[in-house]
Amino acid sequence: MESLVIDSHIIERLSDDEKVLLASLYEEKKLYEKENNPVFSVLITETVPTESQKFSLIYVISEDCSVTESNVLRRLEGENAIKEALQYAALDYRNRKKNVLLYLGKFPGYGFDIDGGSILARQLINSLKVRCNLTVCFIRKNEETFTDEQVCKVRYVTYKDPWNNKFVRRLENLDTNYEALRDFEKYDIILAGHISKFFGMKEAGKDFWKKAIIFPMFCTSSYERAGETVPGEYTEQEKIVIDNVERIITPSNDEKIDLINDYQCGESKISVINRGISPLIQYKKRNVNRKSVIKLICIGTIKKQKNTKLTLELLQQLMKSDFRFELHLVATIQDKEYYEEFCKLVEDKGLSEYVKYHISIPQEELAELLDAMDINVSMSSWETFGRGIFEGASAGLPTIAFDMLKTVRELSGNNEGFYFAHSLSEMSEMIIRLMQDTDKYQEMSAALSVISRKLSYKNEQNLLMQSIFSLGE
Repeated sequence: MESLVIDSHIIERLSDDEKVLLASLYEEKKLYEKENNPVFSVLITETVPTESQKFSLIYVISEDCSVTESNVLRRLEGENAIKEALQYAALDYRNRKKNVLLYLGKFPGYGFDIDGGSILARQLINSLKVRCNLTVCFIRKNEETFTDEQVCKVRYVTYKDPWNNKFVRRLENLDTNYEALRDFEKYDIILAGHISKFFGMKEAGKDFWKKAIIFPMFCTSSYERAGETVPGEYTEQEKIVIDNVERIITPSNDEKIDLINDYQCGESKISVINRGISPLIQYKKRNVNRKSVIKLICIGTIKKQKNTKLTLELLQQLMKSDFRFELHLVATIQDKEYYEEFCKLVEDKGLSEYVKYHISIPQEELAELLDAMDINVSMSSWETFGRGIFEGASAGLPTIAFDMLKTVRELSGNNEGFYFAHSLSEMSEMIIRLMQDTDKYQEMSAALSVISRKLSYKNEQNLLMQSIFSLGE
């Protein structure tokens, strides 16, 4: 197909302002093709309005595949849709010439990683590889490799003593970061999947920092709320990065407030973009009538922050009722010692029959598992977003967590499908109540239908790309 296709009836009704934008779009196309860049396609078309769909949808597609199959499909609605489509298309031509370096500590293994690192890595690679000239540099522990024909180049660096305490490890590897980022002059944009990936880059100067973007993925305050002790030197390195980096992308207002209060970060450099939930996880309205076994699901990395051991105390309290319960743990293991302690507690408490483990399962399996669950619980003491909590909620499962999770409460928007308990006993009482009051259970499940739409993967993807590629515009 032609590299730029616009429906003729759209062109016929362009306003004067939109004709100027179209001329700009053709100029961007001409410049792009003049430089012998790889071929890609842009299509701007329109759906036929139906009785229930009063507005038109404009599609912009930036690769050679059908509208329905494209992973960079944009749906634009309303009276400014054509104008926005022309602007996006021009940006696509411009961005395709940009060289982007993505520096990651986690591989996009298509497995389940509740702390979001691997999921974020996968999202960024999939979104960027079709929009720019992408180079990815990974930190690896066990000679892992990554292959993707649409990624221009893949490089690797290796941390010294990669299994050491994470704070010590990150401070010991400042020269590893410099090795990963040493040729930064070649790139228009440099992205880091964690703030620590820019530790040690202070002397790189303005030429580096003006093109640098971070996803903080936990800073000192978050670690401390999770019960961890952060070395002062580590916090100092965070301060250097936050002072110098051009843009910060964070999933919640809470983390934004921390950055401003703890590091006096300028508010203008922070973009708040909520995480998106996988489209594999589909909402389903639930009921629990005549259930022989009530299945609880707890999604969260096994570590102190998530308070995984507390799930056993909850299970013991629930088993005093007339109902039979199973606890399904969906997790990756970040703290091996804590995990071993948890497993021993399961045996010591005689709960082995009632606790089911689902370790590092892919999103497809998680979606299937959620379909069979009844209640979504979290014992976590702190979340910068709470992906696991919102995955359960997006599936329509009444969701129960502790009241201290301010970010989750705010993002839930007072949705009646969530219940925030002040104590473990209050949590237990609410679960029993839901088993006895099936109408209340169904009301909570029905209220959650809006969550998956609110936290859309596609919405997150579009906002991320806008924020990233607007750097330097």
